[in-house]
Amino acid sequence: MSPMSPRLLRPRANTAFTPRSLANLALWYDGADTSTFTLNGSNISEWRDKSGANRHASQASAASQPAYGTWSGGLRAASNADLRNGFLSVTNGLSLTRNIGAFCVSTVIRVSFETTGQLLFQANSGAANARVRMAVNETAVAAGALSAIGRRLDANSVDGAVGGSSPIANADYVVTAIWDFTNARALIYRNGTLLAEDTAFQTAGNTSDTDSSAIQIMGLGAFFFGLMGEFVAYTRRPSDSERVALERYLGRKWGITIA
Repeated sequence: MSPMSPRLLRPRANTAFTPRSLANLALWYDGADTSTFTLNGSNISEWRDKSGANRHASQASAASQPAYGTWSGGLRAASNADLRNGFLSVTNGLSLTRNIGAFCVSTVIRVSFETTGQLLFQANSGAANARVRMAVNETAVAAGALSAIGRRLDANSVDGAVGGSSPIANADYVVTAIWDFTNARALIYRNGTLLAEDTAFQTAGNTSDTDSSAIQIMGLGAFFFGLMGEFVAYTRRPSDSERVALERYLGRKWGITIA
């Protein structure tokens, strides 16, 4: 009998997709990994980043800490589950939006109830305090709408993609927002379906060359009422196939059907 090939004794490489499978991963907050949370009683004081960059999201003020909620039988991150204005600030990440050609956010949410003005992500662009953000039910938009709205670093005008008007309360969604400054495009997706695309979005406008003054998850000034299961961000625009792979990964993980 011939000896067994040594290759058969080696474990097979794990080729399963994760957010790390895509280049330029900047943030990864995974609510299914309970070891990434630091709790202050029933509140979250820190949600640790799994991207490898250690850009943890934290909140020192107990009055502003999101509640720790439940989702489908497991403990998950929850913003305002008790209707308090909770949010987390990204530490060690203020350079994320500096001189970038594109930024992409994909997140898993369950909305508690409908109201306009809810924010999932916000990054202020330096001293001008001009916000480049993705929002659920952005201010002055009909309930159920989602938006990817942004500004240049060196200008204060706001533009973006806004779409969707059906009620989303008590439903689960994978929301992806893309700000493509290089190609002047902004896009917003819900469960893999493109809701809107702005084909005359802001150009790069990098002359101010400043770091972000603040980056928040789940809002600051316009808070998200619901639960957030996962949050992933990239400092580039993924290809369509990469975006689909990411959304399907999140959908399988959280039991959400992706188109």
